[in-house]
Amino acid sequence: MEPAKILTRYTCQNIFLSPRLLLLVVMTIIAPLSPLELYAAPQLVVAPTRIIIEGRTRTASVNLINRGDQTGTFRISFERKRMTETGRVVPLEKPAPGEIFADQMIRYAPRQVTLAPGQSQVVRLMVRKPANLADGEYRSHLLFQGIPPDTGKSVETQAASKGNKLSIKIIPVLGVSIPVIVRHGNTQASVTLENLQLENRSKDGKKASLAFRAKRVGNQSVYGDFTVFFTPDNGSKKIVVSQVNGTAIYSPNKERIINLPLQVSDNVRLDAGTIEVLYKEPASKGKKEIASATARIVPLAR
Repeated sequence: MEPAKILTRYTCQNIFLSPRLLLLVVMTIIAPLSPLELYAAPQLVVAPTRIIIEGRTRTASVNLINRGDQTGTFRISFERKRMTETGRVVPLEKPAPGEIFADQMIRYAPRQVTLAPGQSQVVRLMVRKPANLADGEYRSHLLFQGIPPDTGKSVETQAASKGNKLSIKIIPVLGVSIPVIVRHGNTQASVTLENLQLENRSKDGKKASLAFRAKRVGNQSVYGDFTVFFTPDNGSKKIVVSQVNGTAIYSPNKERIINLPLQVSDNVRLDAGTIEVLYKEPASKGKKEIASATARIVPLAR
């Protein structure tokens, strides 16, 4: 639920203006011409999809691969984001208390790459911590943003190639964003899962969703996989009814609202029984348990 985020930005291209066309341009901005063009950026693969730099480590790298069938140029930059209570990661306009960022202590290169189909590139990062840096977790997001082919050409050049005719393109530009986390000094976190509620249960007991709050305490984020088990009261064995990997709770957020879809096989119903939720670190980190909780399920109406 967390890894790389797909972003959409908009750019305007191929605009040639003359005084008599100014009104048309204003009208076009209010009601854009159709069709809306989508910049079909090459299929950029980014790995890993999150970076943590801690302890004595001072460097990291990101691998970029163009899996598409066309050459693409990508601009690389940092941006600052926050996680909402529902888990959305959004750009922030003004830092809130407790929000601290990593971008000012990270140098990286290159800052722009052009990749032919199948070509790869390594982006290298190096951390330089300032003196007297306070203990804590510092996070920024590294953005890889596709650049449309005509970007950078002058208005005059583009207009001349089109016979000095007005041409307006509103182009959504796709990008990929990954978190880069720097942990310094003593950092820790703990999580509790509270207020488990079964919602939207179907009449046949085959589907439902499990809503609850994951509350975080400490000065670092947590990241892991959720597994939900159901044990019917009729003596059947415990079964997995949901598996959602890659769920983060970023610092300084104190809690996140989680909603997991549940589904059972044909011979099982989400009827009277017990729901158990496990939140564990990913397999790459040893699957250590972060938090767990259980709840009783109210029987279906007969």
